[in-house]
Amino acid sequence: MKKILITGLWYSGSSAVCDLLRQHEQVWMMPDNRSAGLPEFHAYALGWFDEIASAVESAPEKKLAMLYRNLINTIKLNPFQNVQAVSQELKKHLLIAGDEFIKESERIFQSKSKNGLRDSFLNVAADYIEKISDIPCKTGKENITHVIFDQAIKTYSDFDVWPRVFKESKLIIMERDILDQIADCQEHSTFFWIVKGYKDIKKFIEDQERERELMYSYARKMNNVKVIKFEDLVKNYQKTKNEIFEFVGIDAKTISNEGEHFDPLKSLKNIGKYKQYLSDQEIIYAKSQIEKCRFCYTSNEQPTIRERLSILRKIQA
Repeated sequence: MKKILITGLWYSGSSAVCDLLRQHEQVWMMPDNRSAGLPEFHAYALGWFDEIASAVESAPEKKLAMLYRNLINTIKLNPFQNVQAVSQELKKHLLIAGDEFIKESERIFQSKSKNGLRDSFLNVAADYIEKISDIPCKTGKENITHVIFDQAIKTYSDFDVWPRVFKESKLIIMERDILDQIADCQEHSTFFWIVKGYKDIKKFIEDQERERELMYSYARKMNNVKVIKFEDLVKNYQKTKNEIFEFVGIDAKTISNEGEHFDPLKSLKNIGKYKQYLSDQEIIYAKSQIEKCRFCYTSNEQPTIRERLSILRKIQA
């Protein structure tokens, strides 16, 4: 089974590209917290895989014990916060795969010899992902050829680890006008904004510039990584849609439910929304910082009526 990994910078549109892809009958997406009461990928950001892989051969016993507990909680507990939203068949297969993964991982954590544990753990993790990816076939969805893992990794994940865990995978990284990111961060995640220590816009922009530079360095080195701008997906829908489907190896012309989950016209309101949330002074200050950046960008105008009509014509063509 081929895997499509979707990730992105904060509030950059990863959900939009997930919604676009899952409109195709060959694509299956792990139920997420919007559609079935689950976190984005039931084991959410498999950051524990990165952390464990880097620590399993050298970390003190107490740290390893902590990592193992967190791994168990992530695999076994998080999937079923909303039990009624999970089908019994899906729950059964997730539990089986999770139980086997935990048992194999326990042997690694209890090993007296530390040599080779990193490779052993990554092999066990890869086997777990394969079992998750095979769930559609086991539940009667034999037409499925691709599985989406939304936010299973992050832009700062170890790029030496995830290709070994997610075999036969393509990674799509979403980016967006950084001023719109700031607006959505402040609107939806005030707690995140405070915890990350973003006392002013400058620090957020500097942080995002570093992440984008890293992101583009991966895209240049690896042919299975593609960066997509949210604004291109919305304003140049047909062209960007075709690029995305060609990248993952699916015929875009055979989308069976186009418009069911993703509508670029509805997403237009998310372009330039920062003007509704940031003061003129904040915008001027932010743009002065963005001018120093090589990777962060901002759009200058909201989409016009003409652009809306143009997009509509392209969709209906």
